[in-house]
Amino acid sequence: MSKKILALALAGLFAFSFTAKAVTVEELQAQIQALLAQITALQAQLGGATTGGVCFNVDLKYGMTSDEVKKLQTQLKLDPTVYPEGLVTGYFGPLTLKAVKAFQTKYGITPVSGFVGPLTRAKLNALYCTPVTPTTTAAGVTTTTTTIVAATEGTLTVTQNPLPSSGTVTVYGGDVQKEVSAYKIKATNSDVRVKRLMLQFGLTSDFPWRDLSAISLWDGSTLLKEIPATSANFNEDEFAKKYTMTFDGLDVLVAKDTEKVISVKVTAVSVPQYKGNITLIIPALGVRGVDTAGLSIYAPSTALTAHTFATAAAQAPSISVTAAVDNPQTGNAIADVNNISRVDLLKLAVKLDNISMTWKGGQVQVTQSVANTVSAVELYDGSTLIASATGPGANTTATACTFGTFTLPQSAGTTKVLTVKGVIKANPTAGTTVSVTLPATTGLTGVDGNNAAQNNGATAVTGNTIYLYTQAPTIAFVSSTVTVKGSNSQTHPNDLGDTAITFSVKANGGDIYIPQNGNTTAAKGMVVTAVGTASGTLPTTSTTWTCSYPAIAAGSATNPNTTQLWRIPDGQTANCTVSTLVTNTNGAPGYFHVRLDSLKWDVNNTDNAGVVTQNWGLSDIKTANFYLGV
Repeated sequence: MSKKILALALAGLFAFSFTAKAVTVEELQAQIQALLAQITALQAQLGGATTGGVCFNVDLKYGMTSDEVKKLQTQLKLDPTVYPEGLVTGYFGPLTLKAVKAFQTKYGITPVSGFVGPLTRAKLNALYCTPVTPTTTAAGVTTTTTTIVAATEGTLTVTQNPLPSSGTVTVYGGDVQKEVSAYKIKATNSDVRVKRLMLQFGLTSDFPWRDLSAISLWDGSTLLKEIPATSANFNEDEFAKKYTMTFDGLDVLVAKDTEKVISVKVTAVSVPQYKGNITLIIPALGVRGVDTAGLSIYAPSTALTAHTFATAAAQAPSISVTAAVDNPQTGNAIADVNNISRVDLLKLAVKLDNISMTWKGGQVQVTQSVANTVSAVELYDGSTLIASATGPGANTTATACTFGTFTLPQSAGTTKVLTVKGVIKANPTAGTTVSVTLPATTGLTGVDGNNAAQNNGATAVTGNTIYLYTQAPTIAFVSSTVTVKGSNSQTHPNDLGDTAITFSVKANGGDIYIPQNGNTTAAKGMVVTAVGTASGTLPTTSTTWTCSYPAIAAGSATNPNTTQLWRIPDGQTANCTVSTLVTNTNGAPGYFHVRLDSLKWDVNNTDNAGVVTQNWGLSDIKTANFYLGV
C-alpha cells in the first residue's frame, strides 16, 4: 500500500516538473522534500490504522468529558482532512464537534449533527473496530494466538413468559418481592447486552405508588435492579391510568441465539389503598440492547399483551390448631416416688399458612382429681422449653393456667408440634387423673407478619385423661385374628367367630400381677365383649387366655389366690393373648368385633383392695370387624 502511495506521489512530482517550466532546481528540491514529508505522514497514518480493536459502544455528544471522547479524538486525528488540529484532550468541544461533522459529511451520514449516535458509531467501528490476531512467539515456546470475534449486528425478541403459578397473582399488603410477571428475551445473530427495560403499569383511576413500595428486576435469583415506587420514579403517560418506570443502567448479557428470562417482582405497602387489578406491559421498543457491532437494537416492535396482577389488603394467616397425631392417649403415666416428674399431657399441631406469625402467649385449662398434684405446666417447641405457668393449686375443676410472655416465630407453610407437659409432684395419689384443654381464642396468641393480633381460633383442643401411678402397667395392642365358621355346615355355615387378641403388658415402677379369669366373672379379671351393629353384647364361650410369662398356680406360696396369675417383672414386657368363640344369636346377619373392655392388675400377689380394674386406654385393643350369618 505504501509503495502505491509513493508511486502516486512521485508521479505527481514528475507531472508537476514537466508542466512548471520556470521552476528552479532549488524549488524542485523543496517540492521533493515536501512530497517526501507527505509520504511519511501517510505511512504513519496507515500504520496507525492497522492497530485495530478500537470500538465505540456509547453515544457521545458536545460538552462531554470522558475517556471515550479521548478515544474518539485519537481515531479522528488519523485523518487530517477530518481533524487537522489533532488535539486529544478528552473534552468534546467545538473542534471535536467540527471534526465529527466533517467525518459524517465525508461518509454520507445524515443528519450531519456532530452527535456520535448509532450510525456514526457503526461507521467508526467499521473503520477501527477490526478483528486482530496478535501472535506471541518465543524461542522454544509454542505460539499462542488470541482471536477477537468480529463485530456483528443482532436482533432482539421479547415475549411474555408464563409464571409457574396459574391464575392472577395477588399481592397482599406487606408482601416482599413477590413475582408478578416474567419476560423472555432472545438474542439472534449476536451477543446482546440489555441496557434498558421499560414497564408500563395500568390502573383504574389510581396510582401505583399507593399500593407498591418497590419494583425490581431479577435474572433467576440474582437481583438486577430495584427502584422505589415513588411518583418521581414513574413517567405519567395518562393521568391516574398509565405510568411507566424505566430501568436503565442495566448490563444483562444475552448470548447469541439464546434466551434469558427476566422476572418482575413487587413489594407492597403495609396498607394498600387501591386494592385492585394492575396491568403490566412492556411498551413498544421498551427494551434496548447493544449488539457486538455497537448498534442499539430495540424490541418489541409493538407493545406486549397486558399481564394482570392484583393488590389486596394485608393477608390474614390461616391458623389451624388440632391434636397432633402422637397426642398422648388415655392411659397410665408413671410418676416418681421421690422427685417431681414431667408427664406429656397434650400435643398440638399448629399449622400456619399465608403469612408468618410470632406466638407471644397463651394459656391452658388444667383439671386434676386430687388437689396440688400438678405444680406447674410447661410449653415446649420440640425439646425446647419456651414458657411455663403455675399449676391449678388446690382446685380440682378446670383451672386456667396462663403462660408467661414468650417469642416463638413460625413461618407460613409450616406446622409446629407444641407439647404441654405437667410437672407432677413426687409420689402422687395412685389413680389421680389429669387432663388439659387448650381453650378457644386464648390458647395461643401472637402477632402476624402484618403486625395484626391473631389467636388459635374458635375451636378448643381437649387432651385425653392421664392416670398417674408410681407403679402400673403400660398396655398396648399387638395383633388380632378372626376365623368365621359355622355351628352347622348346612343350616348355620357362618354364625361363629373364632377370635384372638394379643396385647402387650409392660411393668413400670415394680412388678405387675395379672390374674386369670373367665369372661363370666368380671370382678377378678378380664372381660371380653362382642359388639354388633344392633345386638350389643353377644354370648361368648370357650374363652381362654395366656401370657408369655409362666403362670403361678393358685393356692401356692407365691399365689394365695383362688385363680392362677402371671407375674411380669419390673421393666419387662409380656404378650398376653385372649381367645374366644362368639356366637351370633342376634337373629340377623351383621358385622361384629371383639374388644378388651377391662383388665385387672395388681402391684402385689394378693387378691385385696389394691387390685385395679382398668377400663381406660383399651379402646384400640380389639379385632377387625367380621361378618356373621345366622
